[in-house]
Amino acid sequence: QAALIVLAGDLIEESVRKYKVGLRLIRELSRLESLQTQVVWVRGNHDAENRVIQHLLLPSHVHEIGLFGAQTLRLEAQGLYVV
Repeated sequence: QAALIVLAGDLIEESVRKYKVGLRLIRELSRLESLQTQVVWVRGNHDAENRVIQHLLLPSHVHEIGLFGAQTLRLEAQGLYVV
């Protein structure tokens, strides 16, 4: 059981336009919430350009960083910093 999972890079190809792919991503990420696993996600270039991802509402335990440049995320409950 991991306290933290870091997702770096492309989760969905830019050319994917089916919302069921995005919904499956959210469903799988949501499964980690019940395990109290925090998720930190840095978008890849395909993610940034994908219309499906732009309209997804991420679960509260998924933290997206790096949208506007370098960023440090503090996960106080876990005693972790992600840079």
